[in-house]
Amino acid sequence: AHPEGRDFGSEHVPLNRKTQQTLAGNDEERPGKSEDGCRTVDELKKLHPEWYHELPVAPSVGDYMVYPWLRYKAYHRRLIAHFTPRFVIMLASAYMGVKGALYGFLTAGLLPYFRSYLGVTGTTFQAYSTVALVPWSMKAFIGLISDSMPIFGYFKKPYLLFASIFATFAFAVIAFTSLTADQAKIAAILFFFGHLGVVVVDLLCEGKYAELMIKYPLTGPDCVSWVWGTYMVGKLISSAAVGPMSDGGYVREMFLICIPLAAQVCIPLFMGYFPETPLPAHRRGIQMEKIKAHGPVFMFAMLMGGCALGMALVNLFGSSLAVLLYAVCSSVVLCTAAFFVLPRTLAKCNLNMFLAMALYVQIDGAMEYFYTADSECIPDGPNFSYTFYTTYSSLLQAVFGWVGVVVFQTWMGDWSFRAIFWVPILLRVCASVFDIAIVNRWNHAIGLPDQATYIIGVNIIYEVTYMLEFMAGVVLTSKLCPREMEATVYALLAGFQNFGQNVSRSIGLYLMEALSIKTDKPCNFENLSLLLMICHLWLPLLGVPLAYLLLPPQRLSEDLLSLTTGSTSLAKGAHGSDPDATSGNYSPASRADLALTRDEENDDSSAPLIAGADKNRYGSSDC
Repeated sequence: AHPEGRDFGSEHVPLNRKTQQTLAGNDEERPGKSEDGCRTVDELKKLHPEWYHELPVAPSVGDYMVYPWLRYKAYHRRLIAHFTPRFVIMLASAYMGVKGALYGFLTAGLLPYFRSYLGVTGTTFQAYSTVALVPWSMKAFIGLISDSMPIFGYFKKPYLLFASIFATFAFAVIAFTSLTADQAKIAAILFFFGHLGVVVVDLLCEGKYAELMIKYPLTGPDCVSWVWGTYMVGKLISSAAVGPMSDGGYVREMFLICIPLAAQVCIPLFMGYFPETPLPAHRRGIQMEKIKAHGPVFMFAMLMGGCALGMALVNLFGSSLAVLLYAVCSSVVLCTAAFFVLPRTLAKCNLNMFLAMALYVQIDGAMEYFYTADSECIPDGPNFSYTFYTTYSSLLQAVFGWVGVVVFQTWMGDWSFRAIFWVPILLRVCASVFDIAIVNRWNHAIGLPDQATYIIGVNIIYEVTYMLEFMAGVVLTSKLCPREMEATVYALLAGFQNFGQNVSRSIGLYLMEALSIKTDKPCNFENLSLLLMICHLWLPLLGVPLAYLLLPPQRLSEDLLSLTTGSTSLAKGAHGSDPDATSGNYSPASRADLALTRDEENDDSSAPLIAGADKNRYGSSDC
């Protein structure tokens, strides 16, 4: 019901300019029901009791049995009423089909494709998987391009369409072409475009639903719950398929499934399910006013995007030493530039989170090959199947990831920021001890099987630790973001953390070659224990003193905004002379709903946001 008494769902036309434009035939989705001037959820419950379901005062056993289903039905009615059925379907297509299932095949399918199908070495896999994951470091750059360069007056739809087409083509080539080990570079580039498609869809859809959440604040986490619920369904489906198909020898064939997953997002786009109104003809073209207003931010995002692309190129064509030198030099340039763009306290916190990512050196080319090596390579090794390593582990990680959330919320809500960062470092080091025990076969001495040891160390301790550190980073960033620049700062910091993952993988590539880790037959894992101690024990421990040097001493419950006051390039860009070019008041909408907000004049332009983190054990944490 509209505040003026007209029903959006009826044939009556409400006295609302945007709705009149909608009925006149533009591409904007018809708006959902408003909150009728309600200021609290209790008021909304009284006005629309069908949107909520509560247990009666004296519930029976039957009431408890049907409560989850009735509560879900009420939630679904509330979701549809505010966000419209068409956009809810669009989100399911994007997050279950693309971010969930397609991304699951991409991350879990890289190892069997490069190791079992192409037969490349662990160091080659380490380098080429870094290339594939580079788009996650470019999210701020991609968002700024979308935000400033509309196509045919649209900021999002054409980019979503192009991303889907490129990803579909990439998966078609992977599925139908018999590539060899000599053509592994081509495979890495194809996977790069596959990840790029996921990044763009995730980025721009997240911007739109974050915008709608601002319009309907009383919906709370309804939209986020739908997004992450559909994402988890898609991710579990892909995880359940990758392991058995890989063990059955259908490695290349499983990417046939990715073709319709990448292409299906075009269907709701063509049907107009994505709400976006084109700019008027006189406002189309490159948005120079917006670029000038956010000059330092645009330049910094372009620098980060350029460094990420350079990382991909040097991993494709350079030696391990060249990769290491490039990673170090680009990190120094970016971290130095951050102190000119961000407030000093925020820049120090960003440096701490970047170093925490970079110092936990990723060596998936060694560890994943060790765990899945056959008996000819390691006669007494773990010899894990892909079904265990991919499917069962993903299920356990999902369970204990939620345990980490509960632990953080229940016991750590009033810890100091320094403690909330260094304690997970120590726990993560403890988890790495289980890896070292398996490599040295210590677990056999006490009668503990390899699978049980791996589950305790990786699926339980490491996963809980990861969630603790992730949530601490979200809270710290939220409390330090300058007012009206929350989304911009989140975009830059998420790009930094993803770039830190690429740096850690580059360091790991060099150390693997330096310690003569050999994953092809005859295999040589003699120095793997030393590699683990360097990468997962000694280097991460440097993060403990860094937490005291770079992080504020305040507690999570204290206000930190005063620490970011002062004149910076970011603040000047945010509060320029053009009021329509400044950032809006967007806040993070989900685990890490981040990015540049959009020009509010026509309510049409792009709001690129950074996605929530997804990660695998030895690979990347893609924010």
